Amino acid sequence: MPFQKYFRSAHQFLSQVRSLWLVLSSLIFLTLLTYLDYITGTEYGFTLLYLFSVLLLTWFINLGAGVIVSFLSILSWFGIRVLLLSGKSMGEVNFLILSGEAAFRLVFLLVCCYVLSLLQKDMAIRDEQTKELIELNKMKNFFIGMVAHDLRNPLSVIEMSAFTLRDDENRKNLSQDQLMLLESIYRKSVYMLKLIEEYLDVMKIEAGRLELNKSTYDYVKFIADIVALNTIIAHQKNISIAIHRETDIPMFSFDRNKISQVLSNLLINAINYSRPHSTVKITLKVDKEYIVTEIVDNGPGIQAQDINRLFEAFYRSKGTTEKGTGLGLTISKKIIEAHGGTIGFRNNSDAGSTFWFTLPETVLSELQISPALV
Repeated sequence: MPFQKYFRSAHQFLSQVRSLWLVLSSLIFLTLLTYLDYITGTEYGFTLLYLFSVLLLTWFINLGAGVIVSFLSILSWFGIRVLLLSGKSMGEVNFLILSGEAAFRLVFLLVCCYVLSLLQKDMAIRDEQTKELIELNKMKNFFIGMVAHDLRNPLSVIEMSAFTLRDDENRKNLSQDQLMLLESIYRKSVYMLKLIEEYLDVMKIEAGRLELNKSTYDYVKFIADIVALNTIIAHQKNISIAIHRETDIPMFSFDRNKISQVLSNLLINAINYSRPHSTVKITLKVDKEYIVTEIVDNGPGIQAQDINRLFEAFYRSKGTTEKGTGLGLTISKKIIEAHGGTIGFRNNSDAGSTFWFTLPETVLSELQISPALV
């Protein structure tokens, strides 16, 4: 919001001003208000304007400065009132009523000072706690990162060894029980490697080290390549993948590795949750200045209790039977937002759900259109 932006700018500026200048400015402001009180007569009172200097000094110097200026402000107000009323007729001055009004105004200023000082102390405590949490989070990420890196290498060896033993030549020398054990080792090692990679991705994002290496590429061909890589997984459930292009898609700039991670994650989720012998549909189109990608599945849809937490880190729906870390959608969201796009989902009216994301279109000087797909 513009107001918040201006407030932060003013706060940052005043925080750098020397205390002496703040005090002098407040005293000058108090003098001007005193004069204004005098020339406007007894019908006006500028206590709320006095409050500005009082709160300013309380926040940027200390409570004592605010209290002193509160007393000076009310003393100034009281003196002007006595002077003005005395000029008319000394008999008209009711010191009891005037003193009561001055006391009321003073209490008002002092209470505002005290409340503001409490708020300042609370914010200081919260800032300190936040800094401590940030440091603890950095330490946590550092140690988890060390462990993850140390685990990734031996797990990669286990995964590659198990994959090699699963080929046709080596399978002949293994019994059925050994094959089942080998298959279990391979699947678990793949799962653990994915888990480690996702943990490392999350730590990079939290540390603000998510770097994008953009290059201009044919997006339709890119989508087709990703689909080809996931065709084997789809065929295991007798699921087909169809690509539908609603509009011509220009070549534009994006990070292929990162968007490949997003698309693969959404596509595998769609395959896992879709019914056998169904079709997962990928729709591409241009909407204003964004390339829109939609992945439509034929699964059970998103349950009501999961809607608000779907992109939350480590969240797993209680009703799901699919294995996962609960980090895939969180990472995907951060990658798309880093590109300047958005990501979301909706339940389809008939069955299943649609996950979509947008990427800003950076068109080349000469529009290049991807070849049509059948």
